[in-house]
Amino acid sequence: MGAGSPKTPDGKNPGVNRRSSIVDLVGKRKQDGGDLFEISSSVPPPQPPSAAKMSLIRENVEKLKLEYPMSPSGYFGEKGKNARVIISDDPHGTFNKFAGTLTAGMAREPVNDTGGWISIADDGTIITCRPVTSTPNSPAILINTKNAENPILKGQKIHFDKKVRNKK
Repeated sequence: MGAGSPKTPDGKNPGVNRRSSIVDLVGKRKQDGGDLFEISSSVPPPQPPSAAKMSLIRENVEKLKLEYPMSPSGYFGEKGKNARVIISDDPHGTFNKFAGTLTAGMAREPVNDTGGWISIADDGTIITCRPVTSTPNSPAILINTKNAENPILKGQKIHFDKKVRNKK
């Protein structure tokens, strides 16, 4: 904090993460007849994501399942060599539609100059959408659920292609 930062009555700098110092300052000001509002000294416990927030990713996946079947084990597309594959006459159009539905209502953080982006669902699922990949004309979506809380999707990589590459 800079030289113009607020100080406690004893001349100390309360700092951003020193809630007890701020609470002490407020209590002292109230004792001295100050006009500061009261702050509870108890910090509420962290709350799990609300059902409304959790329903956004759930709602998006339910919409996807109407057009793109999900396997009983929780994967979209067919099994390919190194990824799941969704076959389409227009891989880029299908990718755009799938990615748009999956990440609807979520912020998009650009990742490079190829038009790719990352969205983070409210359950913590990280969705990386890459319109350009090392596989020519085969955009991809990476769904990472490693740090997700009660994920509704399986972690998976999905390529969009005109034909299925060699299966193994």
